[in-house]
Amino acid sequence: MRKILVTVLAVCTVLSMLVAVPITASAETAGYQTPEVAVTTADIESKGYVDLATWDVNAGLTSGVTYVIKDAEGLFRLAALVNNSKSTAGSTIYVTENITATNLDPSSAYYSSDINFRGIGFTSSHVFQGHFDGQGYTISKIKAWYSDGRTNYGGLFGLVSGDALIENVVLDNTCGFYLKETKLTAVRGTGTIAGYLDGNAQVKNCYSAATLTVTVPTACWNNIHGTGGIVGATSAATTTVANNTYAGTLTNEYSGATYIGGVVGYRSAGTLDGCKNSGTITVTSGTNIGGIAGHAPTIMVSNCENAGNVTATTGTNVGGIIGNSKGVSLTNCKNAGAIKVTTSGNYVGGIVGFGDSSTHSAINCENSGEVRYDASKAGVGGIYGMVKGQLTIQNCKNSGYISANGAAGGIVGDLFWATTVNIQNTVNSGAVNVSGWYAGGIVGRSSAGNSVLTVTDSANYGMISGTYAGGFVGQIPTAVTFKNCVNYGFVTGKNTQPASAIIASAGAAVTIENVRNYATIKSPGAVTNWYVGSGTGTLTADAYCADYSNVATHFYGYQTRTNEEDSDKVDLRFVGSIDSAEYYRAGFEITVTHKTDDSKSFVIKEDVAHAYVELLQEGGNITVPAYRDEGALLFALVVEGIPTAELANYTFTVETYSIAAEGAAETQGDISTPNFSIVR
Repeated sequence: MRKILVTVLAVCTVLSMLVAVPITASAETAGYQTPEVAVTTADIESKGYVDLATWDVNAGLTSGVTYVIKDAEGLFRLAALVNNSKSTAGSTIYVTENITATNLDPSSAYYSSDINFRGIGFTSSHVFQGHFDGQGYTISKIKAWYSDGRTNYGGLFGLVSGDALIENVVLDNTCGFYLKETKLTAVRGTGTIAGYLDGNAQVKNCYSAATLTVTVPTACWNNIHGTGGIVGATSAATTTVANNTYAGTLTNEYSGATYIGGVVGYRSAGTLDGCKNSGTITVTSGTNIGGIAGHAPTIMVSNCENAGNVTATTGTNVGGIIGNSKGVSLTNCKNAGAIKVTTSGNYVGGIVGFGDSSTHSAINCENSGEVRYDASKAGVGGIYGMVKGQLTIQNCKNSGYISANGAAGGIVGDLFWATTVNIQNTVNSGAVNVSGWYAGGIVGRSSAGNSVLTVTDSANYGMISGTYAGGFVGQIPTAVTFKNCVNYGFVTGKNTQPASAIIASAGAAVTIENVRNYATIKSPGAVTNWYVGSGTGTLTADAYCADYSNVATHFYGYQTRTNEEDSDKVDLRFVGSIDSAEYYRAGFEITVTHKTDDSKSFVIKEDVAHAYVELLQEGGNITVPAYRDEGALLFALVVEGIPTAELANYTFTVETYSIAAEGAAETQGDISTPNFSIVR
C-alpha cells in the first residue's frame, strides 16, 4: 500500500547549542559594550566646551552647557560643587580620558596621600541632576569611606534626582566604597555608581568592578535602605536601571542587613532590564538578598543574568536574580551562580528566593547554579524558593543541584498559601537532595493553604532523594493535575515514608492525563502505586498513563521531508530511543488513521536491526515533545510517499518494542500520545 523503508540510526550527540559571545571592551570589563565616543578633550578648544578642572566650585553648572572631565581634578571639582549644594540641572558632562584619582596635582585643594572621595552628592541637600556620560573611559583608584554620621547616600554619585542621566561609566577593581558608620542617621542607599535614584533619574550601561563593603553595628542596621553593586535603592517607577553590570566584591558584614543586590538593593517599582552580575556577594546576616536585586515589589524584570556566587551565613529570601519579590514578572532571566545559606534563615531560590503575596510569573527563565540551604528550615527551589499568591511558570529550566534540609524542589521549594499555580513546559534536570522531608522534581511541597496546582508538558530528569520523595511533588494537601508529563529521574525515599514517580503524598484530588514514568522508584516505606505513594484524595488517571521503568525502548519524536521523487508527497521518519545497544533488535508498530476514510488507514510493524548511523544525516529538524530528553541510542523507521494534501487528515499512534535475542519474544516499550497529528 505504502512504500516503507527502514532506516537505522544512532546518535552520539543529537543536538548542539549555539553560544553567543558577548562584546568585550577589555579584559577588565568583560561583557561591557563600549559606547561610541561623542566628545573628546580637543573639543574644549574647538567647540568651546568647559573644562571642569577650571570651574569655580562655588558656582553651579549652567543649564544647556557642555562640560568636560579629562582628569581627576575635574571629577573632584564636580563633587565639590554638588556637595556645596550647587545646581547641575540641565547640564551635560562628558568624561574624555581615563581617570586615576592619584593623578591629582599635589597643589590641588583635593590632594592627599590617602584620598577620601565622599561622592558626588551624599545628603538630601546635595543632589546631582545633570547628564553624566562616562563614554566608557575607566575611572580608577577612587576610594570613599563613610564613617562620620553625615552620609545619607553613598557611591560615585550619592543622591541622583530630577531628570538626571548617568550612563557609560566604568569603575575598575581599584575603586572601593566603604560604609563604616557608627553614628548613622539614615543611610537610604549605597551603591558604587549611585546611592539613590529619585524622580526621573536614570542609570544606564554602566560597569563597575569596585569593592563595596558595609560594616556597621547591629543597632544601626535598620537605617540602611538598600545596598547594590550599581545602585543602592530607587524611589519610584519613573526611575530607570538598565543594561548595567557589576563585577566587583560586595560584602555586608553587619547583622540584620536587608535589601542587598548585585545590581540594585531595593528596586521600588518599574522595570529592570538587561542587567548582569558576575561579582561575589557575601552577607553575614540579612534578608532580601539577590544576585541582581535584593527586593523588587511590583516590577518587570527581563534579560537579567547572574553568574556571581551569593552566600549568606544567615539569610532569608535569597535568590539568584531577586531575593524578595512582590508581584514581579520575570522574562528571559538566568542564574549560573551558586546560591547558598550556610547556618540559618529561610527561602532560597535559583531565580527568586521568596515570592510574597501577589501575582508572580517566570517565563523562559533558567537556573544552572547550585542552590543550597544547610539549616533546618525549608523552601529551596531551582526557580522559586517559596511562593505565596498566584504563580505562573512557563518554559523554565533548572539544571542546578538543589540541596536542603526540607521542602526542596527542582522548580519550586514550597507553595505556602499559594492559590492558583500553573507550571507549563518546564524541565528539571538537577538532582534534588533533601536530608529531611519533602523532595520533588518540580515542587517540594505545598505546606498550607488552598493552592490548586496544574503541571502540563513538563518533565523531571533529576535524581530525587528525601523522606516523601516524588518525581514531581513531595507532598501536597490540595488538588493537583498533571497533563502530558514524564519522569525520567530516579526517586529514592528515606526512612519509612513512601516515594513515587509523581507525588509521594497527596491529600486531595489527583488527576493525571498522559503521564509516564521511565525511572526506578525505591523507598523503605510502602508505595501505593507508581504515581502516588500515599494519599487520602481521589485519583483520576486516563488510559494513557503508564509506568515504563522496566522497558527498554521509547518513542522519541519524528521528522518530515519532501519526497525526492514527488514533491507533492511527504516522507515521515519516526524516531525511537533504546536504553542499551545490547538488544538484538528494536522496532515500531505505527497505527495510521485517516479521519474520514477508513480504507486509507493502515498499520505498520517493522523490526529495526542494529546498524547505527548519524541521526540527522538526511537533514531536517526532529520534532520532539517538550518534555523529552536529547540523549540515548536512537533508531528510526521511514514512511515514504504520503500525499502532502492528505497529511492533515491522518493521525498517528506510535508504539515501540525490543527483542533481547534472536528468537526471543517482543518486549513492549512505551506508546505515544494517541492519535497525534504531524506538524510540518
